[in-house]
Amino acid sequence: MIMMITERPLPLGFDPADEALMRRHCRIAVDSMAKLGGRMHWVCSYVTEDAIVGVTFVESEADMAAYQAAAGIQDQPIRVSRVLRRLDPGLAA
Repeated sequence: MIMMITERPLPLGFDPADEALMRRHCRIAVDSMAKLGGRMHWVCSYVTEDAIVGVTFVESEADMAAYQAAAGIQDQPIRVSRVLRRLDPGLAA
């Protein structure tokens, strides 16, 4: 599978302190991924001051576009980057 990083601006009215709203956004994501029949796996997402940054695995880059359409987020600019390599402290010499 291909590891992908996504970044999109916070939607209007998005309040990370609103637990019910966060559950709703997560439910939309999970239901949209389920429509892909296991071709996409969500690791986690992070909310920053101005964006949602997510880590996912997909079978193909087309699956990411299918997910975005299913989730209804194709009208927002979403930056999608394919992860080429992981770096961590264990690689330090």
